[in-house]
Amino acid sequence: RVTDVNQIFGSASPERTAELLRRYSVRLLYVGQLERLYYPGVEAKMRGYEGTLWNRVYDNQEVSIYEVRPD
Repeated sequence: RVTDVNQIFGSASPERTAELLRRYSVRLLYVGQLERLYYPGVEAKMRGYEGTLWNRVYDNQEVSIYEVRPD
């Protein structure tokens, strides 16, 4: 499972990311300090797929929460 989480936040492949989100029935993604520390490109990835894989539902200086879009 750790490997899958690493791929969700770190993979450059939208297809692989979507596959893993479906496999685990992920509904929300939380991006805070820890995620930014472990996955340096996570903010760019989240912005890049916003509106296609997920929508941002909450945002402040420390935390962003994204809702995974249904298939």
